[in-house]
Amino acid sequence: MIESCRARASAIVVLGSLMAAVSSPAAEGGFSAALDGRYTAAWPSGSIEITQGGRAGSASKIDLSRDLDLGVGQTGGGGGRLGFGPHGLAFFYEPLFFDGDTVLGRDVTFHGSTYAAGTRVSSHVGFDLWRVGYDYALATAPTESLSVGLRLLVWDFDARLRGGTIDQQRSFSSALPQAVVSGSVELGRVRLAADFAGGLIASDRYSFEIGAGPRWQPLSWLEVGVGYRVFRLEFHQTTNRGDLTAHGPFVGVSIPLGPIAKAH
Repeated sequence: MIESCRARASAIVVLGSLMAAVSSPAAEGGFSAALDGRYTAAWPSGSIEITQGGRAGSASKIDLSRDLDLGVGQTGGGGGRLGFGPHGLAFFYEPLFFDGDTVLGRDVTFHGSTYAAGTRVSSHVGFDLWRVGYDYALATAPTESLSVGLRLLVWDFDARLRGGTIDQQRSFSSALPQAVVSGSVELGRVRLAADFAGGLIASDRYSFEIGAGPRWQPLSWLEVGVGYRVFRLEFHQTTNRGDLTAHGPFVGVSIPLGPIAKAH
């Protein structure tokens, strides 16, 4: 819980610092704002190895698909964006949760407890993803756009395995800086958009995500998009290790709130 609060506090500090920089008196012009939402159906793969206090032998590598048979995660996320000329600030929260119920085909050890082969286990693995960042528009032609930026990915991990008389749960948090590139090209009434974000601290501590698809504006106050996204996170927190790949189609909406006049 303390780690989670510290990670989220770091994100808030970063967002506040960026907002202060963008809204400095040296900038000229007006603000714009938008609200964003996204629904994703994500298929998980990867593994986790969660120890109990770093004790040797208190964890085994558990495959999320073969061992736990985690199902597709259907999740909704939301956030907002504040723009000022070529500068932009964005925040987006997205929970990725996966559940499974299966009979183990082999012994697995999670957080100090061993679940024997043949035990029916109900499992839950989740990641709360908090993204906050700054971007700068390099190109804003009428039919093309290209932006680059930096952001902080804060994630909360939570896993629980229940089987027989055993019920174990473990959660912790961390953060990872990412570089971001996004762009779009208009083709008639449709805009093709793509974005990529990635960050690396070490070979076993990195993340990347990529998404692409068409967008269109059926109403003056609404933009709708569909596409496909891939998210990858590999972590090594103290003696805990894991990797998650989640991929699937998404539907997104963006509601522009219009320009916000600057106070004089």
